[in-house]
Amino acid sequence: MKQEKRKTLKWKRAAAICLTAGAVGITGSAGWAGETGGMLVRPDQAVAESEAAASAETMDREVLENDIPHYLIPYQLTNWELWENDPTASFSMMGMDYYVGFTPKTYDGFYQALFSLDGNFSRVTLDVGHVDEARGSEAKLYIYMDGVLADTLDLSGDMITQKLELNTEGVRQLRFDQEGYDAGYGYGNIYGYGGHVFHREMSQMVSVMNDGMYTYTCDDCGYTCEEVIPKQEECIPYLTPYQMDHMRAVETSEDPMDCFWVMGKQYYYGVIPTTYDSNKDALYNLGQQYSSVTFTVGHQDNTRLADSILQIFADGKLMKEVSLSSDMMNETITLNTLGVTQLKLVFTEYDSNYAVFDMKYESLVPKEHSFVREVILEAAVGQPGICTYTCGNCGVSYTESIPALTE
Repeated sequence: MKQEKRKTLKWKRAAAICLTAGAVGITGSAGWAGETGGMLVRPDQAVAESEAAASAETMDREVLENDIPHYLIPYQLTNWELWENDPTASFSMMGMDYYVGFTPKTYDGFYQALFSLDGNFSRVTLDVGHVDEARGSEAKLYIYMDGVLADTLDLSGDMITQKLELNTEGVRQLRFDQEGYDAGYGYGNIYGYGGHVFHREMSQMVSVMNDGMYTYTCDDCGYTCEEVIPKQEECIPYLTPYQMDHMRAVETSEDPMDCFWVMGKQYYYGVIPTTYDSNKDALYNLGQQYSSVTFTVGHQDNTRLADSILQIFADGKLMKEVSLSSDMMNETITLNTLGVTQLKLVFTEYDSNYAVFDMKYESLVPKEHSFVREVILEAAVGQPGICTYTCGNCGVSYTESIPALTE
């Protein structure tokens, strides 16, 4: 039986749509004029805001996505300091103040910034220049899209601030690598157009009786997106390691804080390291019941950066090796596990931190729910009780009311 989760996206518009949310507090950019409530806006943007306010209830979502600037936050930075729109803190390039962006934290020879666009943004704009009074050795910027070099830019201490516009249609990962010692260059006003920047919250638990729900909210413009996880009527056990060394399983969705982050997204199920030792491993008992196993591997955001190798063993024999790096894009792996009893995953190398998640499979032996009843609240006279039923195979549960006692 193949494990599937059908996903339905429902779009809703917030009552108020703020086209300037991505630009709040950004002052001094060349070509900007006019002041509204302490915030500098372009004249054409002010007109757009007025028109959008008048037609907010009827404006097409696609039009809004293309017009609204969404401030892009890197999900991982190496040797750079992030500026997050604090009105009391800014950096300057050519005398212009920037409140959002990033600048050197050290003067090492390598800097990197990773953005998860997830194919949502058709274009990205940003300012690149020398930070005033910073070190001015020459450097070079390398711009990668989905791991492929797209462009380069030479940087110098007397450069004119460059305004870049990147065509990012369909791009999942945007990467900036800067090389050069003693180089003080800044990146400001980084905006994406044609999509949204969401944060995700688990708004409803999935059970055998009820659908689950993830809610995604764009802080810039107020759109929300709901991902419906259908109620789990079929018994589909999650593959859990029976033994781990220097790793732990994240398998509970009851605590929204018990999660990990990969490429800017939260995950609530998976296997992650507990230490930075080499040879971290997880063992799974497949029992020759699965014809295939699929999972995704990726680097945990803003953790140890060393490269690693994922070794995959089936019944003690090496099946596959996957090279891993801190700037990698998530890689999905499908294994033929027909006749396999034991699956072993091993992460090599010190100071590395990679996660396994989104594990799915095709089962040769259909499972059935096996519910265990637990009374949470005893019924009393005039007071109903509550009990839960939890499947011992897959972990889904539902609650049921216990009728109140009459005497």
